[in-house]
Amino acid sequence: MGKDKKWIHERKHDLYYRKAKSEHYSSRAAYKIIQLDKKYHILPPSGWVLDLCCAPGSWMEAVTTRQPQLHVVGIDLNPVQARASQISFTRGDILSDEVIGEALRKVKKEPPIFNVIISDCAPKFSGIKEIDLYKQHELSMRVVELCRRYLVTGGHCVIKYFQGNSMDQQELEKNIRDAFKHLYRTKPDSSRKKSAEFYYVCMERK
Repeated sequence: MGKDKKWIHERKHDLYYRKAKSEHYSSRAAYKIIQLDKKYHILPPSGWVLDLCCAPGSWMEAVTTRQPQLHVVGIDLNPVQARASQISFTRGDILSDEVIGEALRKVKKEPPIFNVIISDCAPKFSGIKEIDLYKQHELSMRVVELCRRYLVTGGHCVIKYFQGNSMDQQELEKNIRDAFKHLYRTKPDSSRKKSAEFYYVCMERK
């Protein structure tokens, strides 16, 4: 079986791919935030959520399905179709302060704004491990920076990360611990077993 045919075959037989299709989520990634929320109780019943690197939109869909009173602000380089009235979307780079400012203007509130910040960010992979890990680290550090600016006291955060550079990982964990009371590292069942990804669940912004 060729590589492309094997990938198609595996996807069609993937439990979460089939589940996402039947439950009308944009991707199987929806079940990552669903499982994380079930385990750690991340999402409040109302308030504001910032979804960084939100394409194709499945995390926003899952958030508003689980807690319909939440408003979600999504940002991504790629276009995303907002499927609910509680969702607003800004296209752009999360590393850009101008893009962040554009997204926040839609909220019409003074910071700190968000009860939760979630990030399923991953860079466009070059195939060069060191470069890809650095870009992932840069995105993750940016998420913590935005938490310091815009997350309310007591708010929570989820950050995707990749196993690889231990020094960068230690730097990120130190920054998270400086900003949050509790830090958990986890990999939801819906993450692919062969993937190096895992998630930091950061609870109670100081």
